[in-house]
Amino acid sequence: MMTMTNQKLQALFNTMTPKTSALMFPVLMLGGLMLSPSAHAALLNPSFEDGFDNWDIIGDVSIDRGDIGINPPFNNAQALLTTASLGADDSPADAGAFNFSGNSAVTTGSTPELETFLGLAPGALDMSPFLEGFEGSAIAQSFTVEEEEEDLTVSWNFLTNDSNSDFPFTPNSPRDYAFVVLDGEIFTILADTNSSSLASSSTVFERETGFQSLTLPTLSAGVHTIGFGVVDIQDNFATSALLIDIPPSSEQPQQTPEPTSKLGLFLLVTFGLVSFAKRRR
Repeated sequence: MMTMTNQKLQALFNTMTPKTSALMFPVLMLGGLMLSPSAHAALLNPSFEDGFDNWDIIGDVSIDRGDIGINPPFNNAQALLTTASLGADDSPADAGAFNFSGNSAVTTGSTPELETFLGLAPGALDMSPFLEGFEGSAIAQSFTVEEEEEDLTVSWNFLTNDSNSDFPFTPNSPRDYAFVVLDGEIFTILADTNSSSLASSSTVFERETGFQSLTLPTLSAGVHTIGFGVVDIQDNFATSALLIDIPPSSEQPQQTPEPTSKLGLFLLVTFGLVSFAKRRR
């Protein structure tokens, strides 16, 4: 791609006649600014103010505006993902009491709906051969990075009605958990039912971690996919959930013209003014 630095512009300016250079200098400086790289690409609709526009969703996924008892950290909306089906997940609660979208959580493991959605291998969400995934929900978005991006920070809160229990070969093992997938790999587990940060919740759920922050590494130029999910482990008797919100500053800026089109415009103006200067001489 052809570029012109300010040093090259200054060198060109120095070779011109005084009248021509005086006329051309402001235009050349403007051209140098016009040839700056396009704006970075980033997540679209990160804070969910436009619902799930630009996001793919699967399972029990809904927009929450504080209805479950905790307000979004940014603006007015947050994504709520749960492991709830439309059946009796949380006895003695009514069937579907913790399902907020009207869509059931999807299967994992041998029928890997959730893993397939996130680009993971079947069974990738199992914690061990004795702690298998049953069902869950997720959201994901693919986006293009044109240059190296600044770190992306995400706010999350894991909520659960589940508890740890002694299970054969795995005493006091964590059960349900929330996680992040980056480019087809599990990037991190945010929290599980054994997390030390869990405490009594003022929401409709029994326990929560409270909102915490996760900063992702700087992303290289190219196409990336990020996903957030929550999964039931070993049973579907109690619902867990994940709240996600991302600062609106992560929004993609308005794109500027491509460098090639700016170069053409710059050269056209430059040659026109040079011709005008010669005629004046």
